[in-house]
Amino acid sequence: MLNTLNLDESSRWLTTTKSSYTLQHNNTEDSIFAYDFVRTPPNKFPAAHFHIYGESKRLKCVLNDANRTKDKPADFHLPVGGRRFRPCLEDIIEFCILEGLVTSRDNWQQALEESRSLYYKTQLKAAAQRAPEVIAAVLKNNGWTVLPPRVSANSA
Repeated sequence: MLNTLNLDESSRWLTTTKSSYTLQHNNTEDSIFAYDFVRTPPNKFPAAHFHIYGESKRLKCVLNDANRTKDKPADFHLPVGGRRFRPCLEDIIEFCILEGLVTSRDNWQQALEESRSLYYKTQLKAAAQRAPEVIAAVLKNNGWTVLPPRVSANSA
């Protein structure tokens, strides 16, 4: 697991600029899959994406038809939710438990749900800060009274 945090554009909030979660077999360097996130990708690929390591005869045919004979499944960047609504570590852990790849501990579901809930709330707060007009409209549609912020004489 790798996470890189920096201050956001406003210099007020920590934001994840890069993260990578990789499932490996018995602490080897042989990956099974990797989920990567790069807030500002240096290439054309999606910021949040998934790599699958392995072989697929059907995918090999698709790659051959596309004249990508040197590529393999892990070379694909499968998009997963974009910047804000991407999978979290808890999703990867739950996948491993539900698929029987690891042994779970007692109360694992409660622990994951509490941690995932905190992640979702943090993401929702960040989304609200980026689109307050959308949040205001949703609140108004649900019967809330929403007032725009006051404009000070200094900011006008």
